[in-house]
Amino acid sequence: MEHIQYNKYELATPEKAQYAAPVAPLDYSQGAVDQAESTEPLLTRRDTNSTIGYRYSVPFELKEAARAVAESNPPSPSTGNHSAVAAQMRAKYGDKTKDTLTPAQMLRAYDRLSGSVFDTNGTISTSHQGTLETRESSTWWMATMTQRGSSPFAPSGYKVWRNVKEYGAKGDGVTNDTVAINRAISDSGRCGANCGSSTIYPTVVYFPPGNYLVSSSIIQYYNTQLIGDPLELPTILAASSFVGLGVITSDVYIGDQEEWYINTNNFLRSVRNFKIDITRTDQGAYVCAVHWQVAQGTSLENLEIYMTQDVSTTQQGIYIENGSGGFMSDLTFVGGNFGAYLGNQQFTTSHLVFVNCNTALQIHWD
Repeated sequence: MEHIQYNKYELATPEKAQYAAPVAPLDYSQGAVDQAESTEPLLTRRDTNSTIGYRYSVPFELKEAARAVAESNPPSPSTGNHSAVAAQMRAKYGDKTKDTLTPAQMLRAYDRLSGSVFDTNGTISTSHQGTLETRESSTWWMATMTQRGSSPFAPSGYKVWRNVKEYGAKGDGVTNDTVAINRAISDSGRCGANCGSSTIYPTVVYFPPGNYLVSSSIIQYYNTQLIGDPLELPTILAASSFVGLGVITSDVYIGDQEEWYINTNNFLRSVRNFKIDITRTDQGAYVCAVHWQVAQGTSLENLEIYMTQDVSTTQQGIYIENGSGGFMSDLTFVGGNFGAYLGNQQFTTSHLVFVNCNTALQIHWD
């Protein structure tokens, strides 16, 4: 981080506190959808104190409207040099903390290997004439392999490896790929609503390079890895009509304090190798790139998250309301109200870069 400005400790007065309402969870259950279509939003009290809980849902019709708007008004390319600025920040500070980039040893004692493979300067010695053949590939090796992975306790024919384009995603930045991506994740009766947890339905969902337009949340089911091409990071582009809490969400709220998974039992998840762009979403809707309510055995790696740099925005890079553990590494946050808004424990983090965020890191409990 550059030009750090620390937050001030300020206690809210009782007058201010009475106007502060908690952010309501999203409700995707069919019953809540039916209720939202026929009644006004329900206002209830969670307990005997003065805290008021609000319930609301994203009706199917609203998601369909968001989809139609996204498809009828394709997003234009982002303006500005956010990606270049983020790359400069990583180059400036990243190398100082990478043990793989330590300088060569100044004094090297004789170890009986000098001259056999490496010369005294540490360079490779070659006895043949000509140049070494370049073996770097323009395509990711894993995407070109024949995928034979299987789960021994899953039904016959269950697919572990899934390519979103095989399920209808286009990745052209114009077609709405929300339904296709969620179909790739949920296919074959995987552990979603009313499941809790499962270790017999693992899935790796692969995103080839491209721009994937979405108008509502990508729901990451239990025991799921979402992997982008590491040689050319795919972009998940949230439409201006986007509705939902997170562009990628690890849990789904179905009512007041009810959800698909228990937060401390939400294991076996990974998201890596993506650019996530939420700059076009509603500035006042508290949209986050990743809603990450997870436990152990989880990771976020090699992500670039782009948000608007409007000082009044409510956009967030990562939102964690609770949970218990995981690993986060090589994450870049550009813009937004919060780079990472965390409420969790037992997390390990490495190489987090924050560029022009109103608040880089907010830990609201630990």
